[in-house]
Amino acid sequence: MVRITIVRRSRWSIFRPVATGLPGPVDRWGRRAMGARVQAGWPAALRPVLVCPERFGGIYFTLYQSSAAGTILPGASFSGTFCGMKLSRNKLFSQLFALLLGCCLGSVSAAQSPAQVRYAFAVNGLDFSLSTFRVGEQGELRHLGFRPLVKSVPFVTLDPSGQFVLVPSKTVSTIAVFRLNARTGALTPVPGSPFAAKATSPFSLTFHPSGRYVYAAARFSGVGAYSFDVKTGAISPLPGSPYPAGERTRGISIHPSGRYLYASNGYSNSVTAYRVNQKNGQLTRLPGSPFSVGDMGEIDYRAFGMEDVPAGAGGIPYDVTVDPQGRFVFVANWAAASISAFQINPETGGLTMVEGSPFFTGFNPYRLAVDPAGRFLYVTQFSSSEVAVHAIEGDTGKLSIIDGSPFSTGGLGPVAVNFSSDGEQLYVPNYESNDISLFDVNKASGALHLREVVKTRSGPWFVALSKPMPAPEKGGGSLLLAQGDGGMVRLRVSGKKVQPQEGVGHTVDVIEMARMPGGNFVYALDKTKGEIITFRLTSEKGLLTPVKDGVVATGRQPSDMTVDVNGWYLYVTNASDNNMIVYYLDPQTGIPRRAHKSPFILTGRNPLSVVLDSAARYAFVLNGDDDSVSVYSYMNSVTPLIFESRGAGSPFPLRKGAASLVVEPTGRFAYVANGADRTISAFRVHHQTGALAELPGSPFVVHGQPLEVIAHPNGRWLYVLHASGRDVDRYEIDPELGALEKRVLAVRLPVGARKMRLNQAGDIAFLLSGDGLRLLQYQVDPENGLFSLLSSTGFTKPVSDMRFIE
Repeated sequence: MVRITIVRRSRWSIFRPVATGLPGPVDRWGRRAMGARVQAGWPAALRPVLVCPERFGGIYFTLYQSSAAGTILPGASFSGTFCGMKLSRNKLFSQLFALLLGCCLGSVSAAQSPAQVRYAFAVNGLDFSLSTFRVGEQGELRHLGFRPLVKSVPFVTLDPSGQFVLVPSKTVSTIAVFRLNARTGALTPVPGSPFAAKATSPFSLTFHPSGRYVYAAARFSGVGAYSFDVKTGAISPLPGSPYPAGERTRGISIHPSGRYLYASNGYSNSVTAYRVNQKNGQLTRLPGSPFSVGDMGEIDYRAFGMEDVPAGAGGIPYDVTVDPQGRFVFVANWAAASISAFQINPETGGLTMVEGSPFFTGFNPYRLAVDPAGRFLYVTQFSSSEVAVHAIEGDTGKLSIIDGSPFSTGGLGPVAVNFSSDGEQLYVPNYESNDISLFDVNKASGALHLREVVKTRSGPWFVALSKPMPAPEKGGGSLLLAQGDGGMVRLRVSGKKVQPQEGVGHTVDVIEMARMPGGNFVYALDKTKGEIITFRLTSEKGLLTPVKDGVVATGRQPSDMTVDVNGWYLYVTNASDNNMIVYYLDPQTGIPRRAHKSPFILTGRNPLSVVLDSAARYAFVLNGDDDSVSVYSYMNSVTPLIFESRGAGSPFPLRKGAASLVVEPTGRFAYVANGADRTISAFRVHHQTGALAELPGSPFVVHGQPLEVIAHPNGRWLYVLHASGRDVDRYEIDPELGALEKRVLAVRLPVGARKMRLNQAGDIAFLLSGDGLRLLQYQVDPENGLFSLLSSTGFTKPVSDMRFIE
């Protein structure tokens, strides 16, 4: 095999040819080419594979000198269009040369693809909220916030344009519609939202490919049908809606052509099929509909605790999906542990049971999805907390379990499967463990590799992902510095340049920031006076303006403060009072006010700091004199974290000299720096109570006397600053166990450091010297987490805290 790689950089680099064995065209990051068989007619001695990866804008040409069949190509046919050029078998080499030349001349758009951003949205059934995530380059989810919703929200989806997010409520029978801000991920209700569904208990939604119609599986009404205004997001019922179906309609799926619609009837053991009028979106039931999902025999529903299920419910077909190629319909039968498979008549939309159907899949299949290539079916198994993977026989629709299936989700109670648009990642919300699993998908075999499990709000029910959208241009950011009686200074950061811009004269020891509907606000804590000063940050000019009546008192000797991810509440610990105060932040003025019915919340002795997990489900207060951590949780999605988990064991004992606590980005593990015994304690955070359980092998002995621990946004690395010495150590975090491994020296500083901050992407680090008189800015290598110096800035007044604003 010969591989030629061209990567657009300041200087062109042509990598030497490398040899790898068959099978498996794999790019340099281990990703396989898009799956399809070699087109008939290619000479056996030359089977080409082209991979055009998005990352770094590289273009790869891979030629296999092999007679082996089944080489994978990026698409259904090699004679299609690739990177803007139509390729044909007879002109391969001339076209490759032209494509190479075009790349060198800058005419190939793939080498100049702009930066993109994606968002994900998860509905949480137990605290009735909608979580928003930013999707990282490798598919990882990172919290941006959440918003409360009405009761019982089982589903979320985006319209085909990606501009609107829709959430039904099965309890109040409404459909909420939000406009998505592509720059920030923020959601704004459209005028008229939530809309009355005019169908009782909408459970799932699906869009017509045109985006002009949306359909709801309504548990007690059949199928709701609506027109959708692609400009405003408004919905209105179509004439004849809701359309009758069977009993307890839960699942719904539309044919990729938009001509046929299928709905699963949970208590009727059937699928109802409709023809879709392409002019007005109205539905007509197909001849022969509903179609039985098969004879399920006798099922004892009471053994499942289903007292309300009628005797004739059969297998309780819970979910239905159509494969992306429009060939087959698959139905998950909850009570029968099986999948019913049908072939679709392309002319009529009618269904014919596949030979051998229903196929066993495992207990309590909940939802299912076919990968974008149409080769594999993925099914959640609620009881065993696994995902079963079936290979789909392309000609017949027969299912067979792949090697290694089922795959553990790493959580409890998986309830949905959702693919990224390229099919490289699979997202699985786990209802009972309050988290979302991220799998890497092997496109060739269908196998899953669990990469990460991220905690979210309570009872995640479904996940929807946006299309890739142009990312906002990076314009640097601002660094706010607290200099005690020297006030607060704002620095403009752009590349290696760090330029002072303005300052304020108030005494400032700790800084926090919140983004709210009324603007961006900065909170400055004056430890000496025991007060918080509110400033409005004007984004256009970066000016800090004191807010009228924005000064509020704290308790005695305030030690720390933090703001939750939504910008709703401000938490302040008071060392002399041994308590914590929670303030509600006015969304328009930013002014803090004591949270309603929030007393002084007792902590341990001498609370040093307060830290929230990324989903704002728990607050962790580090108590200095007690060597303990107090843990607090919420009552519902709008209450602050003021309820101590005493029943779960709070406060939790620590080692001597605990100096710093951090919860890594997935929210599953917490780490504490124990300065006195030169160790780091590692804990698992309980998914229901926030209780801390020390991990096997903890505490982990470290290189020096740990002063501060910082988790990288990618969740893979933990950085440690030491009270003495100039080393910044980087440890790898085991993604499954949370253990610390492989200490590496990230950088040896020119001076000792006591505080470190990372930007949102984790590619820039700011370190503050021990005396507070020097600021060091470093570039962080995304591959290994090591540091490279960008700039060094000195001060005449010592800095006590800093906050980076992007």
